[in-house]
Amino acid sequence: MLKIYIAAPYRADTEDGVFQNIIYARSKARQLFQAFGESVCPFVPHLNTAFMGGLVPDSHFLKIDLEWLQYADLLWVAGELSAGVKMEIDFAREHRIPIAWNFHEVRAHVERDRDAEAGHSQ
Repeated sequence: MLKIYIAAPYRADTEDGVFQNIIYARSKARQLFQAFGESVCPFVPHLNTAFMGGLVPDSHFLKIDLEWLQYADLLWVAGELSAGVKMEIDFAREHRIPIAWNFHEVRAHVERDRDAEAGHSQ
C-alpha cells in the first residue's frame, strides 16, 4: 500500500477560501481511492488541522505536516505552489521522498508499487 501525501495550498484570504482548499485536497484523496482502491493510503494534511487556526502558530501546523510527510512513500504536488507546498517539496527532496507532479506520475508510482508487492508475494 503506497502512502501518498497530498500537497496543496491550505491558507487563503478568507474562511471560504480555506474551506475550498480543504475540499480540493480532499477531492484528490477521493480521486486516489477511486482509481486505486486499497492500493493507496492517502494523507491529506488539510483534514488533520482543518479550521484550527489560532490555536498554535501556523508554523507549528507546518511542522506537524512535515512530521507526517517523513513517513510518506510519495509526495503528490496536487495544487499551486504555495509557500507551504514549496516547503513540503524541499523536505521531500532533502529526505529523498519521490515527488509526483501530476496524476499520471502518481499512477506510475502506484503501478510500480503494485508490481513490487506482487513480486514479493510470489
